Parts: sequence; structure tokens; C-alpha cells
Amino acid sequence: MKKIDRMREKVTILPTSVYLSKMHDAGWSLVALEWEREVEVSGLPEEPPVPAASEEIPFGLRIASDCRHLEDDTLEMQTLNSSPK
Repeated sequence: MKKIDRMREKVTILPTSVYLSKMHDAGWSLVALEWEREVEVSGLPEEPPVPAASEEIPFGLRIASDCRHLEDDTLEMQTLNSSPK
């Protein structure tokens, strides 16, 4: 049985083609590059992102105009409340 051996290196300079060839010859495969940078931010705290809803909206309700809660959908509620004849 084989396993995957992983290694993460902190870099201070861009890797050269010689270094990449050396790692490849040693059996390593480049699988990702990760970039980071410093950015200026305002003094105001950021609001955390709201996760996308993954639930289906129940029949009889709809998303309110403020997009934060559900409200009754008049037409659908009439359909739910009407008795069959």
C-alpha cells in the first residue's frame, strides 16, 4: 500500500527552475501555490460573511424584502388555506 507524503515549505524568494527540477527529480510533484500579501484595512471591524442558505423555502413563505427573514406569501397562503370542494 502506498501513502502520500506531503511537505510544506516557507519561501522567502521565488523558487528557481533548477530548484523545481531538483525536487521533481527527487520524486516530488508540485500540487499548489499559495499566495499571501499584506493589505491596509480600516479601523472598523469587518462583518463576517453570511453563509449561503442551503434550505428550501417552505411553501406559503417567501424571502422578505430585507433578505433577512421569511414572510407570508399571500397567494400561496390562500392556496394552503382553501378547502377542497
